[in-house]
Amino acid sequence: MNNQDIYTYQYWVYDSNPISESPYLVKTADPFSTLVLSPYDDDYISEITYPNLPQYPHGQEREVSVMRAEKPTYNWQVTNFQKPKKKI
Repeated sequence: MNNQDIYTYQYWVYDSNPISESPYLVKTADPFSTLVLSPYDDDYISEITYPNLPQYPHGQEREVSVMRAEKPTYNWQVTNFQKPKKKI
């Protein structure tokens, strides 16, 4: 994996015996991802609201999660935090 590249993925949940009128395959984004791309909603998000929003991947359907191999460094607001002593 290249640290600069953006990767998209989704989970495919398969049920060989679904409930009546339910699909046998459900495609869903990772509920814990920090960014989800949607073929239905992304066109309505302006560049001002979310600059450099990645493009939805061609050939996919439903929502997809986005990840990068390298996470950006977190900018701590409090640099001298002291952990409280453990209560017994």
